[in-house]
Amino acid sequence: MHIFIAVTYDKVLTAQDLEHYLDIAEGIDGLLFRTSMPQKELKQSMIHLMNQGFAKDK
Repeated sequence: MHIFIAVTYDKVLTAQDLEHYLDIAEGIDGLLFRTSMPQKELKQSMIHLMNQGFAKDK
Protein backbone atom coordinates (compact mmCIF):
# COMPACT_ATOMS: atom_id res chain seq x y z
CA MET A 1 0.00 0.00 0.00
CA HIS A 2 1.33 3.40 -0.96
CA ILE A 3 0.18 6.50 0.84
CA PHE A 4 1.17 9.94 -0.25
CA ILE A 5 -0.77 13.05 0.59
CA ALA A 6 0.39 16.21 -1.09
CA VAL A 7 -0.75 19.32 0.69
CA THR A 8 0.13 22.43 -1.19
CA TYR A 9 0.60 25.48 0.93
CA ASP A 10 -1.52 28.51 0.27
CA LYS A 11 -0.40 29.15 -3.31
CA VAL A 12 -1.53 29.06 -6.89
CA LEU A 13 -0.78 25.74 -8.58
CA THR A 14 1.52 25.94 -11.60
CA ALA A 15 1.81 23.73 -14.67
CA GLN A 16 5.06 22.44 -13.15
CA ASP A 17 3.19 21.40 -9.98
CA LEU A 18 0.59 19.52 -12.02
CA GLU A 19 3.26 17.73 -14.06
CA HIS A 20 4.98 16.67 -10.84
CA TYR A 21 1.75 15.14 -9.53
CA LEU A 22 1.27 13.31 -12.82
CA ASP A 23 4.83 11.97 -12.66
CA ILE A 24 4.30 10.47 -9.19
CA ALA A 25 0.60 9.59 -9.60
CA GLU A 26 1.20 5.84 -9.33
CA GLY A 27 2.29 6.18 -5.71
CA ILE A 28 -0.43 8.61 -4.68
CA ASP A 29 -3.51 7.30 -2.89
CA GLY A 30 -4.90 10.73 -2.09
CA LEU A 31 -4.13 14.27 -3.13
CA LEU A 32 -5.34 17.24 -1.10
CA PHE A 33 -5.03 20.83 -2.25
CA ARG A 34 -5.10 23.85 0.03
CA THR A 35 -4.86 26.82 -2.24
CA SER A 36 -5.99 30.41 -2.57
CA MET A 37 -6.79 29.89 -6.25
CA PRO A 38 -10.22 30.94 -7.47
CA GLN A 39 -12.53 27.92 -7.61
CA LYS A 40 -12.80 28.10 -11.41
CA GLU A 41 -9.01 27.93 -11.86
CA LEU A 42 -8.67 25.07 -9.37
CA LYS A 43 -11.43 23.15 -11.16
CA GLN A 44 -9.64 23.66 -14.49
CA SER A 45 -6.42 22.34 -12.94
CA MET A 46 -8.20 19.24 -11.64
CA ILE A 47 -9.82 18.63 -15.03
CA HIS A 48 -6.38 18.94 -16.65
CA LEU A 49 -4.93 16.35 -14.23
CA MET A 50 -7.77 13.92 -14.92
CA ASN A 51 -7.55 14.44 -18.69
CA GLN A 52 -3.86 13.53 -18.45
CA GLY A 53 -4.70 10.26 -16.72
CA PHE A 54 -4.74 11.13 -13.01
CA ALA A 55 -7.42 8.96 -11.40
CA LYS A 56 -10.60 10.72 -10.24
CA ASP A 57 -10.77 8.65 -7.07
CA LYS A 58 -7.49 9.93 -5.66
